[in-house]
Amino acid sequence: MNPNYFGEIKTKNSALCFLILTYLLLLAYYIPQITAEESSGELIVVVRGYDEKTPMQVSLLDENLNYLKNLTITASSFNFKNLQLGKTYYVLINYKGIYYHNFILMQRPRENLIFQVYDITDSDESIVVDFHHIIIQYDGASINVAEVMQFRNIGDYVYNGSLKISMPRGFSEFNSQHACCLTETPYGFDFIVPQPLKPGEQQLLDLTYKIATQQGELTFTKQLFYNTTYVLVAVEKDAISVKTTTRLEPGETVQLDNKMFTTFILLNGSREEELNLVLSPAFFASVNWLWTGTGVMVAIIVGVVVYGLRGSRGSVEELIAKKEATLAVLQQIEKDYQDGAISELEYLKSKVRYKERLARIEKRLERLSAKGGGG
Repeated sequence: MNPNYFGEIKTKNSALCFLILTYLLLLAYYIPQITAEESSGELIVVVRGYDEKTPMQVSLLDENLNYLKNLTITASSFNFKNLQLGKTYYVLINYKGIYYHNFILMQRPRENLIFQVYDITDSDESIVVDFHHIIIQYDGASINVAEVMQFRNIGDYVYNGSLKISMPRGFSEFNSQHACCLTETPYGFDFIVPQPLKPGEQQLLDLTYKIATQQGELTFTKQLFYNTTYVLVAVEKDAISVKTTTRLEPGETVQLDNKMFTTFILLNGSREEELNLVLSPAFFASVNWLWTGTGVMVAIIVGVVVYGLRGSRGSVEELIAKKEATLAVLQQIEKDYQDGAISELEYLKSKVRYKERLARIEKRLERLSAKGGGG
């Protein structure tokens, strides 16, 4: 027997133990990294329309809208690494003072998020009006007018300027949800948009006012400053006689708050066109001034009855009709918000307002039902 036999065995065992120990240490080091890499990913952000020189302020937020990173970027493509898979992340970009945002659910080790940014203009050449609705009533002393119009940017630039609003002569007691953004001019108002309009975005504007009148005729004139797809003028039928119109075609008769309105329509009106109605108010007329906020204009579109703020309490049948009309308005508000036709702020304000009205109607119905109905 070789006298070094047992020594060689010990040496080989020591070497084997060393190799095994080294292998285990390597596994302990690399396995967590491999696991971490498999559970995290990279988000590649591409910004189209970027001019390659203007600094962009970029923020990365988690699904709870907590800020994770704030960067200044001067490239049209950049990335965020080590993002946890299965989580949602938001990216916010400020380019030339305009904010753009998007989000993504990290499902794969590499995800892409694409932004489109635009230059800015104060030229209103690409502004159009989708619809312009006008309600005209008479309270025995004044013509009461309510208007709702929706502007839209159809251009390739962000519009950051003012919009021209035509007003008839002699108007007073003017009011609007956007009164803070309106500046009076010789032709009416300049409306400074609350938020810049990106391509495809809309802006809603509401107006209410009075026009004092004597017995006799009154010419109501509105100028179109923008190409307008649809104009609807609704005139209280029993209180105002429409003698003549310019550029408006007779439409259907609609009912609002138990009143009948004669409608006049213009399709595809052009810039600088003028609309005229020669009105003859009745000497005796209803003094119930119809509330004509956004909801009423929505109601005209869906062809339902809405009620006024100072309307009568009504019978069970009338309240049921008002309930159905209010539900229709709420449904249309939801649709407009989903379609991007109204802003989130306008959506929330309108929804709360009509939810409150619906609750009041339902309480009245409960009380009347408990009494066995009646008026």
